[in-house]
Amino acid sequence: MRKLIAIMLILMGVVWLFPAYFTLQTSFLGKFTSPTNLWGHVHLENWKALPWGKLGGWAFDTLIVCGIAVGLSPLVCISAGYAFVRYDFWGKEAMFYLFLLAITIPGVALFLPRYLLIVRSGLRGSHLGLALPGIMLPGLVFLARQYLSQMDISIIEAARLDGASELRILRSIVFPLSVPLVVLNLISAFMAVYSDFFWQFLVGGGIKTLAVGIGLFILSQDSGTALVGGLGGLGRKGLISWESLRATVSVLQSLPLLILFIVGQKYFVRGIKI
Repeated sequence: MRKLIAIMLILMGVVWLFPAYFTLQTSFLGKFTSPTNLWGHVHLENWKALPWGKLGGWAFDTLIVCGIAVGLSPLVCISAGYAFVRYDFWGKEAMFYLFLLAITIPGVALFLPRYLLIVRSGLRGSHLGLALPGIMLPGLVFLARQYLSQMDISIIEAARLDGASELRILRSIVFPLSVPLVVLNLISAFMAVYSDFFWQFLVGGGIKTLAVGIGLFILSQDSGTALVGGLGGLGRKGLISWESLRATVSVLQSLPLLILFIVGQKYFVRGIKI
């Protein structure tokens, strides 16, 4: 039985990794080729053709947006979970079930009310407006409640007897004892903001330097085609094509998420097991 499960997992891994391998291969070639073809005629012209000067501006803007979400999301979600566990207030259970209901609602169904809220708040085109969907994550509030409900309450009571405030308890006890939960929250907030292309496209129109996702999308579309045409000799020699440029853009856009997951993999898996 274990061998059968291992074989199924290997097959699933191959199916999931095959497109990634194909895209990576194409980013170093001049055009789409057979995935089974060897890495012949490998070159870096696709990578050299990218407008690295503009990418710096896009990356800086994206760093600000993701930094806001990553910095505020653990504070909001874990504090909310802590409140559900340690405080008794009117409507507590009903509010918690509303959080559970929010998890089941498709994200697309929330785009219009979120957009109207952002527009009427005057946050359209701002970094905060782009970061808001990654700050409050109902699923993380639920996980925080489940995780903190298992924490030894005697530690918190002892801190209160010593005169510690609730903020001090959160900072010195709850967060240090919830490292897997915090890391899971950080990764989830980053992914929620960085990968939400449609929200960036809808809300980020007023930012002077585009977010990485929108900038790379524009690069891989009309401006990307113009870029290939403007490269003249390289395009005629088959060293750069529209397809290979899009593959290069896809690889570049995936790198931050891949690096983040590799760095926080241990804590990410622990957080999922909560």
